[in-house]
Amino acid sequence: MPITARSRFLAELLPFVRAGVRRARLQACHADDALQQTLGALALRVEELMEMDESRRAGYVFLVALRKAMALRKEIGLEYARATDAEVEEWDSVVALRGLTPEQLLRAAESAKRAAHVFDTLGERDRDLVMAAGADGLSERELARKLGVSRGSVAYRLRLARDALARAWLGTTSWRGRAPR
Repeated sequence: MPITARSRFLAELLPFVRAGVRRARLQACHADDALQQTLGALALRVEELMEMDESRRAGYVFLVALRKAMALRKEIGLEYARATDAEVEEWDSVVALRGLTPEQLLRAAESAKRAAHVFDTLGERDRDLVMAAGADGLSERELARKLGVSRGSVAYRLRLARDALARAWLGTTSWRGRAPR
């Protein structure tokens, strides 16, 4: 099936995907991840979805989106992921207004997969640094104190890890230095 036909078909499924993700009450940044993960999963089963009758397909797509969103919510922690009604509605209206094509969402999902793979290949200390700096919002000074290393070491390790993640996200292979170990 040509890519444009697949994209059009996936675009028709977006309202059901959004409804499933909205039901999980994720914060906007996590809802976007769930949306991308859902579209990535659905893209693998486009032919099967096309053969389903419309009501069964809508229910299936809603369920896949809800499960992806709930799995993500469980992964990041329920209390951290919960959004207010206003935040959920704002995310839904922003996604609806963005007018992103399924190709753009799938490219973003592929970028996220590449970045997740690179994140998994980082050393345990580097993963902890990136998570503590990003998710916990700790400064380099706080990280250095927490780990008992110099601030320069933390800055260097974070730069290498973030550069590797950025290259994975952008799909480039050039190295500006050596890879983190």
